[in-house]
Amino acid sequence: MTYKKNQSQNNISNKSSLSLTYFLLAFFIFLVVITLFYPICKYALMTPEDHLKAGLSSYQLKNFKKAERHLKAAKQQNNPIAFFILGSMQLTGKGIPKNTKEAAENFEKAANLGFRHAQYTIALLYDRGEGVTENKQKALDWALLAAAQGDREATYASAVWLERGYSGKSEPYLALSLYEKAAEKGHLNAMKSLVSIYSGNASIPQNKERAQFWLNTLQKSSN
Repeated sequence: MTYKKNQSQNNISNKSSLSLTYFLLAFFIFLVVITLFYPICKYALMTPEDHLKAGLSSYQLKNFKKAERHLKAAKQQNNPIAFFILGSMQLTGKGIPKNTKEAAENFEKAANLGFRHAQYTIALLYDRGEGVTENKQKALDWALLAAAQGDREATYASAVWLERGYSGKSEPYLALSLYEKAAEKGHLNAMKSLVSIYSGNASIPQNKERAQFWLNTLQKSSN
């Protein structure tokens, strides 16, 4: 009788141990599944806004591969910042393979969405023929759009290109007005150009007073 009782207790103990083993095994498998699939599920549920935030954060942390992945997903929302940063990475090969053609495409998409930094950048690429076919008129057009939004570098570049005849002919007076705008924003090279122009080194009539004004301003700004 005692033997049967002990045997029954042993059976219960064995069943309890087996149940515990199964439970621990099942729990372990659950943890593995969660660990493997949670990031995948989380990524799949992210909105374009989430991807943009993650892309910007990864870029700041210099995790460029991760930034590229999120920024490509953020492009679904036509976000100009996503296009611009991705283009910047592709143009320089920063953390990802260099691809000037795709970079130019991304910059132009951001430019079409009104992002002035992208407008000036794509202007430079058209001027150099980098990633796109060289096109001086398009370079000028994009630079003027960025200048209209107050971009100082684009304003100066537009002045230079108008003076050089990117529009089909040299337009010194229009260039002069843009040099003035860029100089007013503190652009030193624009000030130098104005000193030269007003000193009589261009097709514009000499103006010693303006030349002296910008020379004084340049000297003060350079100190």
